[in-house]
Parts: sequence; structure tokens; C-alpha cells
Amino acid sequence: MRSVISWLLAACLLAAGQVRANVQAVFAHFMVGNTGLYTVVDWQDDISKAAASHIDGFVLNMAAGEATNGASLANAFTAANNLGSSFKLLFSFDYAGNGLWAKQDVIALINQYSSNPAYYRRGSQPLVSTFEGPAASGDWPSIKAATGCFFIPSWSSLGAAPAWAKGTADGLFSWAAWPEGPNSMSTFTDHSYLDALGGAPYMMGVSPWFYTNMPGYRKNWLWRGDSLWFDRWVHVMDLQPAYVQIISWNDYGESHHIGPLRDKAYVAFDGAHGRSPFNYVLNKPHDGWRTFLPFLIDMAKSGTASFNQENVVAWYRETPGSACGTGGTTGNTASQLQQTHAPAVLAQDRIFYAALLGSPASVSVSIGGQSVAGTWDIAPSGGVGLYRGSVPMGGRTGAVVVSITRSGSGVVQASGNPITTVCPGGMTNWNPSVISGSPRSIAAATPLSLAGSVCTSGFGDPKYLELCSFACRYGYCPSVCTCTSLGAAAARPAALNVNGCPKAGVDSTHLGLCSFGCNYGYCPPSLCQVQPAGHVCTAPNPTAPPIPVCVAGMADGAHADLCSFSCYYGFCPPEICTCTQAGSATGAPAPPPVTGMVGGPKAGAVDYGLCQWACQHGNCPSHLCTCSGSGCPGGGEGTPGGGLLFQSPSRLAVTQSLSGRLMGGIGFGGIGLDWAGPVFDDLLDSGRVCRLSSSCIRQDLSHESRCGPQEVKLGWDRAGCEGGGDYYGRSICCAASEAVTKCEWRGGGSDGNCNGQCSPGETQLWDSPWGDKPDRCKRGTKAFCCQSISYSLITRGCHRTTCGRTCNPITETRINELSKMTGVRSWADGMICLPVQHYCCPHNHLRSCVWRGTAPDCGDAQCNEDEIAVDLSPWGNSMDRCRTGRNKIACCKVDAPPVDGGKCPAFDWCAANPVECAIEDYDPEVGEDDAAAAFAAVAAGLHGLVKRGGGDKIGKAIMNDIKLRTNRYPSSGPFGKILANSGSVAWYARKAACGIYSTAITKFTATSANALPKDLDTEHVIDLQVIPQFVHSCINGILPGGGVSKFPKIPAEWFVNVFMQDNALPAGLDLVSPTSPEIRNPMKLIFEIPGSSSNLGPLLLAERYMNQIKGRLFSLDKPMSIKVFNAALDAAATGNYDAGLSATEAIKA
Repeated sequence: MRSVISWLLAACLLAAGQVRANVQAVFAHFMVGNTGLYTVVDWQDDISKAAASHIDGFVLNMAAGEATNGASLANAFTAANNLGSSFKLLFSFDYAGNGLWAKQDVIALINQYSSNPAYYRRGSQPLVSTFEGPAASGDWPSIKAATGCFFIPSWSSLGAAPAWAKGTADGLFSWAAWPEGPNSMSTFTDHSYLDALGGAPYMMGVSPWFYTNMPGYRKNWLWRGDSLWFDRWVHVMDLQPAYVQIISWNDYGESHHIGPLRDKAYVAFDGAHGRSPFNYVLNKPHDGWRTFLPFLIDMAKSGTASFNQENVVAWYRETPGSACGTGGTTGNTASQLQQTHAPAVLAQDRIFYAALLGSPASVSVSIGGQSVAGTWDIAPSGGVGLYRGSVPMGGRTGAVVVSITRSGSGVVQASGNPITTVCPGGMTNWNPSVISGSPRSIAAATPLSLAGSVCTSGFGDPKYLELCSFACRYGYCPSVCTCTSLGAAAARPAALNVNGCPKAGVDSTHLGLCSFGCNYGYCPPSLCQVQPAGHVCTAPNPTAPPIPVCVAGMADGAHADLCSFSCYYGFCPPEICTCTQAGSATGAPAPPPVTGMVGGPKAGAVDYGLCQWACQHGNCPSHLCTCSGSGCPGGGEGTPGGGLLFQSPSRLAVTQSLSGRLMGGIGFGGIGLDWAGPVFDDLLDSGRVCRLSSSCIRQDLSHESRCGPQEVKLGWDRAGCEGGGDYYGRSICCAASEAVTKCEWRGGGSDGNCNGQCSPGETQLWDSPWGDKPDRCKRGTKAFCCQSISYSLITRGCHRTTCGRTCNPITETRINELSKMTGVRSWADGMICLPVQHYCCPHNHLRSCVWRGTAPDCGDAQCNEDEIAVDLSPWGNSMDRCRTGRNKIACCKVDAPPVDGGKCPAFDWCAANPVECAIEDYDPEVGEDDAAAAFAAVAAGLHGLVKRGGGDKIGKAIMNDIKLRTNRYPSSGPFGKILANSGSVAWYARKAACGIYSTAITKFTATSANALPKDLDTEHVIDLQVIPQFVHSCINGILPGGGVSKFPKIPAEWFVNVFMQDNALPAGLDLVSPTSPEIRNPMKLIFEIPGSSSNLGPLLLAERYMNQIKGRLFSLDKPMSIKVFNAALDAAATGNYDAGLSATEAIKA
């Protein structure tokens, strides 16, 4: 990451001529993670090629816990020792790939290999580096003490000064090897490191390119390459850092590899890792970039070099930037706090070339047979050395040939793949091809040494551009400038012996440039002015540039919401979050106020300070963070409210219908209920599943909600938050299992008179004079209305009567409370029509209906939050009409509360073939053991009904090949006997919206087996509804209430290949119950727990006694209190068989 560097560089401006020691060693960054299929022979081949290029060693990048580390390191050191060369290896511990390294693992690896002859040492100390990991800087004093290593990390995310200030490093490595924007690479960041280090070793990054398209790693960007490779070698020779690290040898995923292509090393592109849309390195060799490395490295390390072969290298993209789609690639990336550009703005449509020549020569480039003369942008002093240049593609396509000629005769030629406008998948491949010619032997040639060279050209940022261009040409190129070529000193203009100073208001970084420029004849009046002799130049310190900060971000998985929250306010740790938009600190939003919460990651987790920052600022989700201090969410650690750690919406539906108590999507317990406690109790007591958040927050931010992890934000209300601005308010949070997807405020009036009314099919959850708009009601209120997804089901077949008609007395029910006056009499078909319309339904799921609104004002025409709007009319059911343009509203309660406003489950486990869910047994009077014969007589005609005692016959297809089957139950239950008696009454739950079962328990007269409805709910209610959803949540990581599981996902293949298999478990495990057999099939073991013929205790017998109570409830008029029944129900559901049995026996008595 580019850092904000110190701008107080005036003190070192005159250091341009400072002499530094030559480069000590040049390394290449090597990705060990790509070598899982490498053999020792592959390692030897890579090492041989690198050594032939005069590279001194590989910096072995290793992620923590990477499976390839052990074998690959052994092979690498074996290969290096086999070759017996001076080529060395050293470690770079990657703290970003798989998280932080454990300190003891780092110590163990260094001590294991540092004594190996192939390990690189700085003097007597093994040299060790990192990629990132400043959060673990505190580990390194003890690591260094235990290993004696010399430590040069890359903590580039901090920048030079903050990284060095940590005090644990012996030197620093900068990963900033690419330019930002459509610019050439500068040495500004390099100077910041040299300045901060004050003579300590600096390792400088050098790279030819950067393009990556790996959604799996959240990377899809391009940095300008173009002339970068040879530009950076000029920078190396100018600055003379202690070490150079080439980025990279084999990081194919980022397209900056200079090593050979290897088919066995493309692991980063596969679906388990980078998930790239195509492999963009195939047939794009970069070996040509190594052609001149011996010359360049020798020159950097010794200050002089000679060569006896001439050659040419060229590189270019095979597709013009505008020919195809971008593939979503951006130029630069907000994740590194950079302004982004279109990639074609950064990558120029040009053929770049370089030639190492013993004497001047000409260059030409042919594309598709059309040849154009090229030019040299950079030519060496004395004509011996490296020449560089480029020509535009010019819209031409076809094969590429770059030719070097001298006096009309060919010297060397390079040919490469054609330029084309055809792209893989319609996406531009921004990775270049690199080609080189066959070398031509010459007598040894030696260019000018570095000791005899000065800077001969350079540039600077726009405000320095002209001054730098002038000064660098004559050998003075201070640190605010970047030198682009070295050579023999040019004769300077005659000195004027004047005193050049920065103009008033121009900062001190211009002191040296104005002094040099004015003295030699270039004194731009906008920046510099001549002062009298003896005048001491003064200038203000420079103003720091705008600090780039993150203003939006994201993450995958559990940290998505937390990263979205913290990145918006500028805290976006790159190890866990991805910044998606950068901005300036001056315009960034202020973080929320500091609270009393002190947070941290859950035990064993590493979150790079995310929980600490977020909790401090009021967002402390308990499924990710620990919390102490005032203000922590209720339930802190997500303690379940009861014995069931897993629950099913279907179970909740049955529970609600029996108890008459709304469970709010929580039931008997859940994981991570942050808002359990007083708020939850209020919801249960009031019958509400929604609440207002307690704090006023910015509502125009997508990540803000203050809702719990098992809630969703459906809207917001400004009431009580007016002082914070138009977008401040409290979130409307609803239980995720009950949440609807479409809600809106209704009833805002431009004149301040509000008449908030919901439309038919909507439920009013809130009313307020504000809502989410800045206009406050002067009179009346607005209504927050949510659409019911099951309204059409509830009212299916319902209609209003027409003139002179009434409801069918046989097939329909007339809901008298919904009758509506029309206010007029009319004639139709010769009859006089009374001013009333009846509301008729073939079934009746509506109850307690009422028209609301008192004429003539009707300002009170709103439904309660436990009602649904059915109709609007100015008359309602009376002749007193609303006179203000308003309507009365017809409101009803519904028999199936969780279906109304319910969210469809992820799948319908009670509708999947081949078997329907089993029959629920509600009859309290018939014994369980006398129905087998009667059941068998009718079972053949049942729709998907299977004899309960049949054993392992009831199954559910869930995900592809996963089929869950219950264990054997003790008997077929009394329902078979009921079916055999024509005219008997059975109670059952019919399937409603979304595949769940309506909570309206319906009577059914079983006149025959064939009369059974196909959607009959059968006996295996708990196990065949809860366990399938348990499996589903294990696979997708989403809990039934909508929250995210804190446990890792389990691959679906495991359920097919292991979970359903006999003998998958080891022998000797504890039995489920004293009467249970040993079960080594995981699925059968799970199904043994709720109850079976060998385990009668937990839910099976509890269900029997619950059934008896339910039967009495349905046949009598509440023979016991709801409170007592709930206590018995909870005892049974939590598996407390003794308590449940005692309670139910007492009730029966």
C-alpha cells in the first residue's frame, strides 16, 4: 500500500550527490504456495535459471498453515544444495494470506533451516523478511533473540516512518514497486524509506507488471507496467539500496512473474482459490525480462558490467485496451486507497522494447506486415549499453516483429504472437507477452560505470515537473525528483551567480531547485525569484497532501457487516476487510461517538483490531466480538434462552398455534441472541416481532442498522432524532424469521396533514409523525406498512357481493364485520340495489374484523400492529362517511400469524419427494399399541403416508443426494384407528405459504383413506423438520432465524459420503440412552436423540402427553391456563422429560 510519507524532505535535498555503497544482493520473491506439485527437479530448474540471471536467491513467501510448506521447503533446500552453487534461500513469512503466523512456528522454521548452507546470511545472521504482519511486530524481539536473525519486514501498509518507529525491525522492505495512476514510477516512496531508515538497510522492490483478476481473493485490478521494468533498474542504480527484491519469480496470479511458465503451478487460478474467469498467463511467457538481468544486476552490485552478446527484448499486450470488455478490472484499486481509473487509461497501446548494444543501431516494429521506424527514448552515453523505446500499436493487428539494424544490416530480431481484437470470453487480457531475439555475439563491451555517471534526465510531480526536468538534466536530481537515466555529465550552462529562492508562499521543498535553476538560467517566476546576494532564503514547510482514507469496504462471510461499518469510517484492516472506495480524510465522515463498550475477538480468533474499534464506536456483534463495560448488548455471549440450541420455523408455527403466544422467531432458544432480555420480553408480551433501535444513527449508510444478528432492518423513523439531520433516525428491526421484504411509510401530506393508512394486504407495524422523511406531520401520523406475503392465500376466493347478491350459504362464510356500505342505491337487472356489499370467503382465516375510523374526520383510521388491512372505504359499514378525503379501514386478525409477514424458508422440507412428512398424532384417548392392523388396512391408499412402525422408511430429500431417514418409532399411533372409523375427526395442519404449515389447526373428517388431503402433516414433526434444517444450516452456515453460524460450514459431500454411512463413527462411543444400541451411522445417531423404539425418553413420550393436552385444548374450552401449558411445553421441548411428565400428569389429573 502506498503510504502517506513525510514531506519534510528539505533537509536532504542536497543529498542527491551522496555516495552510497553498492547493492549487496538481488533476490526474487517466490510463492511457495504454487509448488504443491513441484519435485526437486523443478526446484533445481528454477534455481538454475535464476542463478544464470545473476539473481542471488529466492525469498520464499509462505502463508501460515499452508499445506505445501513442509515438503516444498525440504525440496527447495535439497535442490539448492544439490546444485552446490552460491544461490541462496531465505524466508518471508506471509501474514496476510492465512492470517498471523504463530511465533513458535516462525522460530521453529528459522532454527530448522538457518544453519543450512543454502540459507542466506547477512554476515553471521540469517536474513528473514515478511509480507505484512505489523500487528505481530511485538513477536519479533523474542523471535530475534531465539534465532539470531536479521529482520527486514515489508510493513508497507504502515508506510516507512510508522513501520520503522515500531522499533523491532533491523531494516525495511517496501512493496511499493508500481506507479499510481497513468504515471511513470517515481522514487518518492523509496526516498521516504531511505530518509526514515537513516542508513539502516533498505530492500527495494522492483517489478515489471501487475495485473490480477481473482474474485476468490477479492482482487481485480491493473497497475501501469509499460516501461516500468527498466525504469526501476535505473532507480536501483541511482539510489543504491542495500538489497533488491524482484516481485516476482512465480506469482502468476499477479502477472509479474519473470520465471518460466509451469502448468503444475497454476493453483491460484482454480475454483478453490482465485476463481479467475480465465487463466490469463497461458501462452504469455515473461522469460524475456530475464534476458538483460545479468548486465543490470552486475551493474547495480559492482558499479560496472560488460557484455559480449547483443539482443533485443519486447513486450506488449496482445489486445488493444478498447477492443473487448474490461472484465471488471479497474486501473489501480480502492483497496490500496487509490483513485481508480479505466484500465485502458493506465495500460498504453504500445509495443515496448529494449536492446543491449555495443554501438548505436536502429529499431523498427512490424505489426501484421506493416513496419514503422522506432525511436530510442533512452540511449546510453557513448553508445554502449541499454537502449529503450516504444511505438504505438496504431490500430494495427497481426504478428509482431521487432528488428534491430545497423547500417542497413540486420543485427537481431524478436518475433511474437499477433495482436488481435478477439478476447477470451469477451474480456481483455491485460497480461503482456514478452519476447526476445537470438543473441548475437560481439567483442566484450563495457559501458560507462556508475561511478562516472550522473543523472541525465528526470521528472517530478506537476509542481516540480519543469524544475526537475531542468535540474536532473545537469546532474542535480534531488529527492522530490525521479531520475530516469544515468550517464556522462552534460555541460551546464554558465553560472549566473545569483541567489535563487522560492517565491513567497512556495514551500521549502523548492529551496534547492530554485537555487540551482536560477543560478543556471531557469528561474520560473511562478515558483522562484532572485534575491540579493547575502539574502538567506526562507520558505514555509510543505503542506501534507490529503491523507487517503477508506470510505467504504466489504468482506466475505461473517465479517461482512462489521467491515462495512468500520471501513466507512476509515478503519479498514486489509487483512480481513477490502476497501472498495478511497477518499480524503478531510471529507470523511466522523466515526460514531465512543461508547463504554470494550471489545475484542472471540477466543482463538484474530481480527486485526476490528472488534476493538467497532465495539468502541457502538457496534459490537456478540457472534464475533467479546464485550465488556457499559452498553454491551444483552445476552453478551449469545446464551440460548432454553435447551434447544437449534430450532425450526415449522416448530415455532406449531408452538404458536398451541400456546397462543407469539415466539417472535426465537422459540425456546437460539445462538447469538444479542437482544435477548428486556427488549425480547417486551416483544413477547406485546405480541410484536419488531422494535425500534435505541440509538439515533445515520440511515443513508447501507451498513448501519443497530439491529441484532437475527434481525433485519425494514426501515427507520426520524422521531426523537431530529437534531441529527435529515438522515438520522432509529432503525426498525424485525426478527429475521418473521421479516417481510417490502415495507414503506404511508400517509405523508405536503400540507402537514397526514393520514397514515396501510393498503389492503398490509400490516401496520409503526406510526410516527416523522417516518423517514424530513417533513413532520402537523396533524395525524404516518403509517409504516409491510406487505403480507400470504395475504393472497388467506383471502383466496374471497370477494365482494354485487347488486342484490349475498354469500353462498353452503360454500361460503359471510364475514358480517366486513360488510361495506356504498352510500348509494342503484338499479341493476330490474332490482333495486341496497347500499351494502357483503364480504364472502370459501374459508375463514380472518377474525376479529372491524372498520376503524370515526367520521367525519377519520383521523383514527389505522389498524393495530397485530391486524392486517383488508379494505378501504369512505363509508365503511355505516352511512357516516369520511368528509376529508380520507377512508375508513377494515382491519382483521389472521389465524396464521407467522405466515403473515413470514419469510420463506430456504427450502421446503415437507414437500420434497419421495415421502411427505409423517402424520401428527393428536387424539388423546386411543392407546398407541392397538392401531397397527387398522393402519395397515388403509396405508396403501395414503398419499405418501408410511406406517410409523415400519422402521427407516420415512425419508426426506434435502440437498441433491442427501436423504434423511428417521429411526423406527414404537408404534403406528392411534391415527390409523381413527381413519378406519368413518366420520371420525382428525386434527391436522395444512400447508400454507412458503411450504410451512399453517398454525390454524383444522378439523378433517376421514371418511376413507382416499379422502386424506395430499398436504397432510404427519407424525415425524420434530425430527423430520428440525434435523433437515439443522443439516441445511450446517452446509450453508445460515441459522433458521437468519443469523450466521459461528461454526465453520460443513461440505455437503460430507453428509453424502460420511454422515449417511454405516460404521463412519468409531466403536465404543457412549450410548444415547441405556436402552439404545451402539450406532455408528451419524445420521441414525442424530435421529436416535429425539426418540425411537429403543429410546423412549426425550421427545417421543413427551409428545404423547402433549398430544393428550392438545386434544383437550381442541375439544374443550381451555381446560388449563396458557402459562401452565407453556411451562409443560418448554419442559418437553428442552428434553426435560421428568419435568414434562410430572406437569402433564398433574394437568391430566
